Amino acid sequence: MTFRQSRAIEPRQVFATNPMTAARYRDRHGVSRKKSVPGDVLVLANILRTDMATHRPLLQGSDLVRTISVLARAQQGATRNRQTRANQLRALLREVQPAVLDAVAS
Repeated sequence: MTFRQSRAIEPRQVFATNPMTAARYRDRHGVSRKKSVPGDVLVLANILRTDMATHRPLLQGSDLVRTISVLARAQQGATRNRQTRANQLRALLREVQPAVLDAVAS
């Protein structure tokens, strides 16, 4: 069993966070109001690191937790699949019609 497979099986503790709460934390900790994935990850981690006692974890066996897990894995798989297909298409275009890639890039 690989590390990734063991992490998929391992139960994770999931916390429900109101989007407005996350936005307030983002405003408090960032200079710009710009959203970014790395910034949001940091904000969410800091929310739990500093104020874990005020946030309620979802129950491990709840349907919502299972649904979130399934949807998150499906989204990761779809993203990975889309990127793989884009790379394959780019490689084929490079072999068959390299001028198309140059036209799209400019």
